[in-house]
Amino acid sequence: MWHFISEHISEQAQIDFVVQNYHRVAGGDTHDCFIVKDDTHRYFVKTSTVLPLSAFTQEAEGLAAIRATSTLGCPSVVCWGQITTNEKPVSYLVLQHIKFQSSSDNAWSELGEKLAAMHQFPPPDNQFGWQQSNYLGATVQTNTPSQSWAHFFAEQRIGAMLEMLAHKNIRMINPDQLVERVLIFLSDHKPRPSLVHGDLWSGNIGFSKHGPVIFDPAIYIGDAETDIAMTELFGRFNGNFYRAYYESIPLNPGYEARKQVYQLYHLLNHALLFGGDYVSSSQSIIQQFLHQY
Repeated sequence: MWHFISEHISEQAQIDFVVQNYHRVAGGDTHDCFIVKDDTHRYFVKTSTVLPLSAFTQEAEGLAAIRATSTLGCPSVVCWGQITTNEKPVSYLVLQHIKFQSSSDNAWSELGEKLAAMHQFPPPDNQFGWQQSNYLGATVQTNTPSQSWAHFFAEQRIGAMLEMLAHKNIRMINPDQLVERVLIFLSDHKPRPSLVHGDLWSGNIGFSKHGPVIFDPAIYIGDAETDIAMTELFGRFNGNFYRAYYESIPLNPGYEARKQVYQLYHLLNHALLFGGDYVSSSQSIIQQFLHQY
């Protein structure tokens, strides 16, 4: 495997590279992560026997879209492909290796400032969605473009997730009922279309000597608030992040209520992938939402 990947790196980076050393590092639930190096170069490699090659192709496109905004740092893409090892297809993605360092209050402020700049970067058009589906972890994320944020989020985020859960015999509510309530709830909210990371939690950010870095995106054009809501789901970011962000994009009235629905999408995804307490947590939030709205 490493011989083939070495050749691909050499071809795309236009250098002579041979993996002389590799070691596994912490990664996600759907893939393995490695740092590979020779005497002068090192790269970050993701491999998976679970995800199709299209997942890494779409991740590469997402990173390219973020990089094109010239705001937040993200790893540059070297190459991707698929090989067969032990009669199993193995997808791989090779990225620039970035050395991370400890964060500081100033670094968190810069993250907030640059995320706001990314959210304000002009999208290609005023539609919500993306040119194709991509992945949120191991889950296919549909992105069929829509002029209406309420329809897009209610149908392609909450509705799609409930349908996938139903296929696994996890039924929390009639999907049509919740989709209709979310559609009504969001109908008066008219956000500016923004490029969003899509899965912005602490495990998908880092800090280098050149500034803050984001990675593992599930991008689409959506409501910028969805990224902020995700930063608050598994423990809030440093307070300097929010102060800097809100200086550029002030908090809109009604965010605290919308946050609950935006976070529900990710909790439903965790219920789909991991089950357990995420199912009961999702059910509790759904009932609370229906009671309040």
